[in-house]
Amino acid sequence: MMHGTNSPGSDKRGGIKRAVVGTSIAVMLAAPALAHADPISPAPSPGGAGQLPPVVVVAATPGGAGQPTLVISPPTDAQPGGPARINPIGGARIGSSVPVEMGPGNGKPLTGAVPRTAATLPVFARNGIFVKTGLAGQDLTVHLPDEMLLAPAAWGPNGMATYSNDNNDFVVTPLPDGGADFVVRKKNGLAPASYEYFLKLPRGMYGTMEGDRLVIKSSEAGAGAPAATVGTFSPPTAKNAGGAAIPVSSSLSPLGELTVDAGSPGVFDHPIEISISYHPNEIAQDGVR
Repeated sequence: MMHGTNSPGSDKRGGIKRAVVGTSIAVMLAAPALAHADPISPAPSPGGAGQLPPVVVVAATPGGAGQPTLVISPPTDAQPGGPARINPIGGARIGSSVPVEMGPGNGKPLTGAVPRTAATLPVFARNGIFVKTGLAGQDLTVHLPDEMLLAPAAWGPNGMATYSNDNNDFVVTPLPDGGADFVVRKKNGLAPASYEYFLKLPRGMYGTMEGDRLVIKSSEAGAGAPAATVGTFSPPTAKNAGGAAIPVSSSLSPLGELTVDAGSPGVFDHPIEISISYHPNEIAQDGVR
């Protein structure tokens, strides 16, 4: 009877088979741990809230004849109390776009709303001039006459801004109470006789004329309650080049335009200055002045 001998080739093939079998067993052992791990944020292990399961790595050890070795590596990025971003529920996978350990981004704002305390004058008149009213957070916007044709603001002292065209200068000066002074300088006889200031009022506000004075009222107090005065435009005044007063009147159009009319002054009256002022009226918390 002849007995077979193991050749070097057969030993090598046997080693490869054992390595393959060992690798398969290692992968099968590691599969349960990897199957339930979330690649983005692993779910907490039963051992404790917020503890990540160990990471199983299959590696070949030098000098081990190709035999695989299981290396158990503890997690290094544990985040206590961090829920998984993807959770299997009833066979379905429910995902969340909220990053782990971070809020949804709808919390307290970085800065709260601050009521207006001063008028805001823009570089371009077409953006409107914002002035304060007696109700916090409800501002009045004043648009200058022919605002689309005016040059950008030329800044002066105390926040004063001058918007000009060929025939007029519109000078706006903010006031400490949140209002503003509006002055029209008619340079020559080519300037119009009347000027319209368009007023953009917040919801619940309206204007009414009391003589030559425009009063801004609010009905926010509710049905049956008297309307509260939240702002006032003073009666206009006008003077000629010599400083003498000239007649001027004001009215309110159905479109919410405050019209200031200086009539037909003489040629030698120019330049003419027409002035109006706006002041907010403070309102108490109960809506009563």
